[in-house]
Order: sequence, then C-alpha cells, then structure tokens
Amino acid sequence: MELLEYMRSQSDMMQDEWERTFEEEVRELLVLVAGSSGAGKRNGFWEVAHSYLAYVDCETGALYTGDGRIVYPVSDEEHDAVGLLDRFRQEAVCRLKAHKKIPHEVPEAVTAFSRTSS
Repeated sequence: MELLEYMRSQSDMMQDEWERTFEEEVRELLVLVAGSSGAGKRNGFWEVAHSYLAYVDCETGALYTGDGRIVYPVSDEEHDAVGLLDRFRQEAVCRLKAHKKIPHEVPEAVTAFSRTSS
C-alpha cells in the first residue's frame, strides 16, 4: 500500500470501523503520561491522542517502557469543549482501561517518519 492510499484509508474510516482496529480484550493499565497530545479529524469523529512514556499491566504487573499513545474517539461537541487535550496531566500516572491496537501493515514512509520525528 502506498503512503497516500494509506493516509486516505485512515482518514476515511467511520468510528465503528476505527474501533474494530483494536482488540476486544480490555486491559487495566497504570500509564505514565508524557504530556504531548493532539487530535485529528476522521470521518464523522475526532481521534484524540496523548503520548505516554511507560505503563504497567495491572493484571500481570509487567512494566513496559517506551513511547506510545493513548487514543480514543470523541464527537465534534466533545472536541470543541474546553480542556479536551488537558484531560491527562503531564507526567501524571493514570489508571485506564484500554484495548490494544491490532497490528497492521504500515507503509515504510510512515515508519521512516516516526523514526525521525521522535
């Protein structure tokens, strides 16, 4: 899949299709929030993202270190509300219930950009 085709497929997703890109199993995590956040408009909803530095799986006690993102969908009204991107305080530990992203193929140009932008 070429980069442009991939980017279009991601932005054209409806919310129910986007939600199917995550595993069904819910995991409880303790997450160390990094502080950077943002939101991108999809097809009928917003995808909000907050970066993290590490997390602990509450069931297993396993510590996972390394950068990652917490993402979740919100409506236009929720997006326009004051403080959306401040939902998680910088460098705070938060207890969350989350679904893991299902691995999928990403064009090399996307992975190359993510390596140079960190």
